[in-house]
Amino acid sequence: MGAPRAEDRAPGGLRIPRQRAGWSQLASVARLMRAGEVYVLATRVRDLPPGLYHYRSDAHRLELVREGASARQIVRYLPTQGYFGKAAALMLMTAVFPRVQWKYEFPRAYRVVLADAGHLCQTFCLAATWLGLAPFCTMALADSKIEADLGLDGVTESVIYAAGVGVRPGRVGSSRKPNSTSVSGRA
Repeated sequence: MGAPRAEDRAPGGLRIPRQRAGWSQLASVARLMRAGEVYVLATRVRDLPPGLYHYRSDAHRLELVREGASARQIVRYLPTQGYFGKAAALMLMTAVFPRVQWKYEFPRAYRVVLADAGHLCQTFCLAATWLGLAPFCTMALADSKIEADLGLDGVTESVIYAAGVGVRPGRVGSSRKPNSTSVSGRA
C-alpha cells in the first residue's frame, strides 16, 4: 500500500483511507439512502479559512457555502449557550426527510433520522476525544437562523443536531497526539 499521499490526509495529519475501486459507486448509493447532511462552521481550524462549508460525503471534501465565520455566529446558532462561542468548529447535522420517507412511511422515519444523527454525533465525539480535543453536542438550536444561512426550507431538509469541538482547557496549542489535530488554539 505504501506511504500515504498528501491527498490521503486531512489538515493536521489525520489519515483518511482512500476508497478502493468500485466502492465509490456503492458509497454514493448508500449516501442517497441516508437522511443526513453535515455542514461545518469553521472559525479556528488550521489550513481551513473561516467559513460555512458543506461536507460532500461522496467526494470526501468540504465545499464552501459562505466565506467568514465567527464566535458570534456560533452563539447565534446556539442560543443561551454562549460558553460554546469559543469552539473552533461547529458541525450542523441536517436531515433530508424524503430520503427515508420512501422506506418508512410513518413516524418511524423521524425516529430513524434522530437515531442516525445520534450515531454520527457519538462517533464525532469519540474521534474528537481520541484526538485530545474537547467535543460537545447540543440540540438547543436556533433552527430558523441556521436553516436561513444554509438555504434550507426547514420542511424537506431541517437542522436537527449540532456538535462542536475546541481545544481542551489548559491545552491550547497542544494535543495528546503530535500532529494529529487540525484545531487551532488561537483565540
